[in-house]
Amino acid sequence: MERRRNERKALTGPVQLESGLPESGWPAPGRIEVAGIDLSLGGLGIQTNILLEESAVVRALIPVSGCQVSVPALAQVVWVSSGRQPFRVGLRFLV
Repeated sequence: MERRRNERKALTGPVQLESGLPESGWPAPGRIEVAGIDLSLGGLGIQTNILLEESAVVRALIPVSGCQVSVPALAQVVWVSSGRQPFRVGLRFLV
C-alpha cells in the first residue's frame, strides 16, 4: 500500500547534503554528494553509498532545473533501505 501523501516528481542530478552536528548520526562533519531520485512537498528520495542514520538531521542543497542555483532545505532521515550499497534514503523536510 502506498503511504505517500504528496505527488512525487523525478529529481535527476546530484544533491548536496551537509551536517556539522556530531549528535546527528552523520559520518563526519562536512558535505557529501548524493544522487537525487524524487521530490515532493514533504521531502525527497536519494541514493547514497554512505549509510545514514535514521533521525539524522541534514541540510540538503537541491538543484533547480535549468539554473545554476540550489535551494537549501533542512531535512530529517526517516528511513534507510536495508541491504547493500547504494542505499535508498527517505528525507522529510523540517519547517
